[in-house]
Amino acid sequence: MKRKKGKNRVKISFAATILVLSSITVIVYALSFRVPSYSIPPNLPPYGGLIGKYAPSDSLQVSFQNYSAIRAINASAVPNNQLVNLVNPSITVHVSAVQQQVLVTLLNPALHINNTATAAVLDTGAFTNLSRALTNSNLVPDVEQNFALYQVNDSSNGRTKTEWLTLVPGGSSVVFAEGALDAKATILRVLSVWDGATPSILTSQNVTRMLYPVGGTNHLAFTVENFTGEVLSSKMGVVTLDVTNQRIQLTHVVRFASSSLASAQVGQVQGVYRFANDFSIWEENVEAVQSYSLSNLQGAVVLAGG
Repeated sequence: MKRKKGKNRVKISFAATILVLSSITVIVYALSFRVPSYSIPPNLPPYGGLIGKYAPSDSLQVSFQNYSAIRAINASAVPNNQLVNLVNPSITVHVSAVQQQVLVTLLNPALHINNTATAAVLDTGAFTNLSRALTNSNLVPDVEQNFALYQVNDSSNGRTKTEWLTLVPGGSSVVFAEGALDAKATILRVLSVWDGATPSILTSQNVTRMLYPVGGTNHLAFTVENFTGEVLSSKMGVVTLDVTNQRIQLTHVVRFASSSLASAQVGQVQGVYRFANDFSIWEENVEAVQSYSLSNLQGAVVLAGG
């Protein structure tokens, strides 16, 4: 009987040892896949970039595309559509002449605005030709905020629409919005950022804190979403497009109401961006990084707001 008790004790001790070692292994394995957390410096200064010149702080959505940089990687990744094709004066500007572009979507009931403006930086030849065509036309512009605003008919890409359009010589840019009165109000709101009368979206600490994990605004393309996005418990979001080591990197930064909520919602972010291969927490923000082959560049530009 004593031998049996001794054997039982050995079996129990051995089983306990295996259980402890197994538990340690499971814990270490789990910790190795724990989402890392990082801090964001307080009081970040605004980042630079084109959207800081045209996008008001209350923008609903802002998208930026650096077409020159994208073409340098793959020229076919940017379709050469018509940017504008004016009926009077008769002049066409293709996307091939656009160096950088910003799309600004505004929803401001107080100003009766629900529209999207395009601000496109043109190469020297295209800007000069468009400026000369407008100046020599029979159109009489409305001059507001020191800008000449033209109401034009645009038949670009097979659809004729009324637009308000103006040129910004200091930025070699054309700014336009489709529609009537709200289009004009949209352009004036965008130009008020250029003039310094309205703060840009880059002055918002919420935005600068979302941009910090992705290194600011120096990307092939990126979008700032000032609304709840694909993750329904979120407040705002940023998506950026870069090419690193001959791979496309599409990064999502999802902002939540607090850092504790961000930590609690990591699983939700992982579920939405299930093809992402890297996740991290940046206080109230969760970052998800997706990687694709370079052949998907055109599609990635569209996903990043292009």
